[in-house]
Amino acid sequence: MQGDAQERPVVGALYYIWWGLPPGQRGMWQLGHALSPVLGEYSSGDPEVAEKHIEWAVEHGINLFEVSWSGPGRRDPALDNDEIDAALREGLLAAPSIGDMKFLLVYETERTLVQEAKEIGYNIKEAFIEDILYASERYFDHPSYFRYNDRPVVMVWKTRDILENLLNENGLELQDVLNEAGKRSQRDIFWVSLGEDVYRPGGTPADDGTLRALDGAAPLLGDTFPPDGVKTWKDYLNRLKIDYAVWGAGGKELGFIFIPSAIPGFDDRAFRLGQNRLLRMDPDGFYMSTRLAKEVAGDGGNWLSIYGFNEWFESGAIEPTDEYGFRFLETLKGAVGD
Repeated sequence: MQGDAQERPVVGALYYIWWGLPPGQRGMWQLGHALSPVLGEYSSGDPEVAEKHIEWAVEHGINLFEVSWSGPGRRDPALDNDEIDAALREGLLAAPSIGDMKFLLVYETERTLVQEAKEIGYNIKEAFIEDILYASERYFDHPSYFRYNDRPVVMVWKTRDILENLLNENGLELQDVLNEAGKRSQRDIFWVSLGEDVYRPGGTPADDGTLRALDGAAPLLGDTFPPDGVKTWKDYLNRLKIDYAVWGAGGKELGFIFIPSAIPGFDDRAFRLGQNRLLRMDPDGFYMSTRLAKEVAGDGGNWLSIYGFNEWFESGAIEPTDEYGFRFLETLKGAVGD
C-alpha cells in the first residue's frame, strides 16, 4: 500500500503494544483505565488478541496500525522496552491476518531517549541511530511495513521538544542526524513528527529548520487539553476547522504532508498519572472530527490518523468496550465510507 496511490485515504490508528506484559501479568493495566475492553485486560504479546484487533480494524475501515515502539531495549534492562519489542514480533506480527494490515513504528522518544539513554548517560545521537538501524534491519522489509512514496515511514513522538532539544544540547542538528540515520541504514526514510510540539494549535506552520527536516507532521489530539479542564465538542471542532485548514495549506507551501487526527474523546481522570482532562466520549463528535480529518487529508497527503485504537489511559480507544460496544468502530466505518 503506497500512501499516494490510494483511492480512499490511509486510515491509521495509534496502536499500543504494552498491555499486560510480560504474559500473565497486568503490567500497564494497573495504572488505571476508565473503559473496559471486551477482551478484558489482555496481553499485547498474544497473537490471538492481535488477530481479533486486525479483524475488527479492517472490517471498519482501518488499514494502518501506527505502533507505539520503544526500541529494542538493549541499554537499560530495568525498563520493559525489550518486552514491548517482543510483543510486536510475538503478538501483532504473529497474527495470521497480518498480511491484511499495514503497520509503521512510532518511535517513543521519551521512553527510549529520556528514560533509557539519557538516564544512564548514553550518547543520544547514537542511541537514536542505533534504534533506527535495528528497526531497519528487523522491520522495514516486512511485507506489511507501511511505505509512503515507496519510503519506509517512521513517526517520531515530540520531534522538537524531545529529540531536537536533546540533540541541540549536544551541539547537533536534527536534519544532520536524520540524514545520518538514513545513510547508515541505507534507507530513504519518510520522517513524520507526531504531537503538538511541531503542530501548534492556534498557530501557523513555522518556516523553520524543524519542519524542513521532516516529511510529515501529525497532531496527536488536534488541540491542547489543559490540566483540570473540560473541553466541549463545539469548542474542539471549531478549533480543528481553523487549524487544520491552516496546516494543510502550510504543508503544501513548506513541502511536508499534514496528517490530521480524529479522536473519540479524551478522559485521563482514571489514569494514575493523568491530569483530570476531559472531552467526553461521543460517537457524534467522533463522526464529525473524522469527517473533517478525511476532508483535510483528501486535500493533501490522503492520510488521517485516529487517536487511538487502544489508548486506555486517556480513553482514546475505539476498540470495542463493555460500555460502548462497537459504536466507535461503526461510526468510523460510516464516516470514512460516506
